[in-house]
Amino acid sequence: MSSLIINLPHLQSRRQRHAAMLLSLLCWGWFLMPLVIVGGWLLGFRALAQEVVWFGGWQSLVHLASTAVGIIAALSFGWAIWTVFDMRQPPARVAPAKVTADSARAFGVPAALVAAAIDARLTTVDFGPDCRITGITPDQSAGRVRHQPSPLRRAG
Repeated sequence: MSSLIINLPHLQSRRQRHAAMLLSLLCWGWFLMPLVIVGGWLLGFRALAQEVVWFGGWQSLVHLASTAVGIIAALSFGWAIWTVFDMRQPPARVAPAKVTADSARAFGVPAALVAAAIDARLTTVDFGPDCRITGITPDQSAGRVRHQPSPLRRAG
């Protein structure tokens, strides 16, 4: 089953990109419309004064503002509780990556070089024009490197 949401815009069709932009504009318009109406009313535009009266006047604005502040406070409190709870949990232990001869052979790279790349905190991988790996260089200055193999050189 294919995913309904594509997170890579360059893989979206033109229709999907336009639909997402239209939906975003509609949501922002719905969100900003009351602010534009109240701002216009405060600036003295008579047409917008009728809209403010129709929506309940400034008392309605104060009620909606207090509701918005309450919602934001509740979300902030929930986020703070979640953060404290999450900080008390022990950090997840990551299992060390295992290099098999099959996986190294599939990429056309010696297993020792792949192991050095996994052990390094920072590794540079060079690709050729045919999208094959042409070199792997673990960065010795980043620490955690046990051995420093030379970059992979391909003839051809």
